[in-house]
Amino acid sequence: GLYALNLLPINYAGLALMLLGIAFLVIEAFNPTVVLGLGGVAAFLLGAAMLLKVEGPGFAMSWAVIGPAAALTLGLALLTGTYVWAARKNPPRVGGEVMRGLPVKVLDWQGGEGHVLAQGERWRARADEPVAPGDSVEVTDVSDLVLTVRRRDGNNNGAIR
Repeated sequence: GLYALNLLPINYAGLALMLLGIAFLVIEAFNPTVVLGLGGVAAFLLGAAMLLKVEGPGFAMSWAVIGPAAALTLGLALLTGTYVWAARKNPPRVGGEVMRGLPVKVLDWQGGEGHVLAQGERWRARADEPVAPGDSVEVTDVSDLVLTVRRRDGNNNGAIR
């Protein structure tokens, strides 16, 4: 097996380009930028074309194998890029941006600080105005795991959406 591979006239620059192309495609899978995917396909295609030194009629790489393999890889890279581009338009699902404007229920309150129930979790909170346990307040800011809240306009002690 391996001895027979020694008889093939392999161009190591072509092999290196193919390995570089595969490495780019693996990186593209974990860090989708589309640029690495396109570069990986181009390097793989060029490396496959250069892989064997054509010294006779039987040693040429078949374009019937190279073409579909490159097209399939390019298609997968473009599909990944399309999904990544579409995901950019989705609203954030975690972090302070999601919490702002969220109605929360006051659990306990002492002075200007206390605890509130936000998205099923107990959070420390502070407010500039007096609030009482059971009040419905609105999150205005998130800083160091402490919510800043204010009274909701109109309905206090009301149901939380």
